[in-house]
Amino acid sequence: MIIVMLSGASLMYCLFLRRTFGFARLPAFIVGGMFGFSPYFVFKTHAHVNLIGGVFWGGALATVVHAYVHNRFDWRQGALFSLCLWATFWTSFVELFALLITCSFTALVFELAALAGPKRPSGLKRIAFFGMALPGAVSLLSLRNAPDVSALDVAPFPNATVTDLLIPARLSIFGDAFKASEFEYWGSHVPLVFILLAAVGLAFRHRAHGRSGSAPVLIMAAVTALLTLNPGGIPLDLVRKLPMGAGFRVAARFLPFFYFFALVAAAVGIEHVLSLRGRWVRVASLVILAVLGWIELYPARMSPSLVRSFPMPAQIKNDGVHGAFTLILPRERYTNVLDTYQVSMQVPVVHLSYLAREGPQTIDERRKRFPDLYSSPRRITARLLEQMRQANVRYVLFEDKGQYLRSKLRGTPVVERDNAVLVRYD
Repeated sequence: MIIVMLSGASLMYCLFLRRTFGFARLPAFIVGGMFGFSPYFVFKTHAHVNLIGGVFWGGALATVVHAYVHNRFDWRQGALFSLCLWATFWTSFVELFALLITCSFTALVFELAALAGPKRPSGLKRIAFFGMALPGAVSLLSLRNAPDVSALDVAPFPNATVTDLLIPARLSIFGDAFKASEFEYWGSHVPLVFILLAAVGLAFRHRAHGRSGSAPVLIMAAVTALLTLNPGGIPLDLVRKLPMGAGFRVAARFLPFFYFFALVAAAVGIEHVLSLRGRWVRVASLVILAVLGWIELYPARMSPSLVRSFPMPAQIKNDGVHGAFTLILPRERYTNVLDTYQVSMQVPVVHLSYLAREGPQTIDERRKRFPDLYSSPRRITARLLEQMRQANVRYVLFEDKGQYLRSKLRGTPVVERDNAVLVRYD
């Protein structure tokens, strides 16, 4: 299923470039692979498999852009748009929410561009095109049976920075050499090759001028970049005020939408590289591109990250019944394995990580009993240990045994599993 989703996104983008902008097969094929198998999507296969629906939301966006560029707002286009839109809903509500925002901006930008054009598309056709998606809104009735998430702690996630987006992906061979911020964006960095090719594409933008719609696409690349970087927190604050927007907390979810528009410029760059004189120059360029792709993706592997369970002695479960908390310290080096101990232990836990999904009672306990909890999230200090005792935390799970040994605060190891150790502090 994962291979089909990634390959489908690649094929979708290849067809988008071919049919909308008239790119040749080879540039469209290469850039299609760059979209579908970008580090963002590849990492999500290990961590958030619901966020690899680029074939669906990308298909919806591609249909909208194609309709405006070629003035084709017929029922076939509308039906395809509707199917892709609601397939996105059944894949990921987060992606649907981002898609609706991006589609709205895309339509607005193309409408404004059409005002300066010689011929505007028919208003009735545009209404019919987008109106075909309305019957699919019956899907939203399924939300009546969705779990109540209003009580969860969904504070906004820390913003991605420009530096975050320029360094190699965390999954790449060189990823661990770059730590621009304290927070991990799960491989959500723009691959260096995107930047290089987009720069080439913009340098030779005269090649794109003959392609209708290239200017609105570049404007949308800038708009989605703004939504991704969330300057001053203002874009995300506005998004969270939209209906059902309170749960949208990660501005960087717009990053693949930036890929969608920015890669059109990268395709121009690829096209220029492949038009260079000299066969060996073109071959060498393709080899360099392949090596860059290998550097980005090879460490990810295409084997699934397994759910890790931790054996829980009966005594710990008994302690948990009486209100004892278990504290989980995440590893200092984050890899492409999702932290799953916290959901397999089946005891009250406090996780020192942004991965935590806390209910209202746990939130209150953390805020009242652990005022310094997040100030030293990856090490046990004497002060934190005293807080733990006062708050009835008896066990600490170190996902990296080395962290426990370096803490020099000895407890009683209870269980060891792989590189993790569960320690009791009396």
